Amino acid sequence: MRFDNIDQQAACLTGYDQRYQQVSCGKYHGWFRTVLLDEDVGLYFESFNQALEQWGASPPDRYGFIFFMEPENYGHLGIHTFCGDDILFLPPGNGFDFRAPPKTSFCVVSIDRLAFDAILRGNLGPESAMDSASRNTRVIRDADCANLLRQLVAFLVRRISKKGVEGIPAGALQGAKRSLLELTGGIIGNALGIEGTLVKEDARYNEKVALSIRDFIRLRKGVGVGPAQLAEEFTISRRGLEQIFKTYFSTSPGAYIQTVKLNAFRSALLTPKNSAASIGDVAATFEIWHLSRLAQSYRHQFGELPSESRRATGTQKA
Repeated sequence: MRFDNIDQQAACLTGYDQRYQQVSCGKYHGWFRTVLLDEDVGLYFESFNQALEQWGASPPDRYGFIFFMEPENYGHLGIHTFCGDDILFLPPGNGFDFRAPPKTSFCVVSIDRLAFDAILRGNLGPESAMDSASRNTRVIRDADCANLLRQLVAFLVRRISKKGVEGIPAGALQGAKRSLLELTGGIIGNALGIEGTLVKEDARYNEKVALSIRDFIRLRKGVGVGPAQLAEEFTISRRGLEQIFKTYFSTSPGAYIQTVKLNAFRSALLTPKNSAASIGDVAATFEIWHLSRLAQSYRHQFGELPSESRRATGTQKA
């Protein structure tokens, strides 16, 4: 399914409470596909033409494996590089925070907690080993495992694309499900036995500060936030603040605040509950008062005017 509305695409990964933010400039086009083997195993695929920040959390009753469908893809998980050799293992209720460039292709394998716990018990044995593996978010850095998982998922999708899930014999479908469960369970068991494969890095002080400042801006949707306030709030110099953003986010704090605010404004503008509000009224909730300047900034960021976004999504009652 193709999307021009970034929030609608974010909502497709059911239960993960995803949030998207467009970082690069231009019109957004995305693609999302869902393939459900059964209630236990779901495959979700997405790609997009803009640089995005994506964050959310796995449901309390699902495990997730997140990886790139193209080995040359790369991005950032928090402030650390995440590449085609990596698999993010996301236990139930754990959060994730990605930054990815344009033309990135993700896959999420979502597995029922009870089904995967049974696999882990069989592979890991002692309850303590299972607890250690199943409670912590981990990056599994293993090119062979990543390629094997990509190949199996691609094989399943090709088969299903030809006949649909309904056209696959029940035995073959259960066999495909078992193969995927055994592979993902084996990846975890194998990773526990290879030193350095499970990567869980504690952020250094400056990295923690960078992520805290970013979250501070996101939480406030960029409203009432400025570089001077950030420097005071986090007890750092303006020069230090600028350096942190340049190092970890490749932008300035002012530019990042503007990006957050414009994305939040766009989401609010296209929300059905605001369909009767004028563009100016919605802008005012974000302390945006200069509408001609807003139109210019919005068009630069999203490739169209606010009124054009509303017409495209049917929320043009202003």
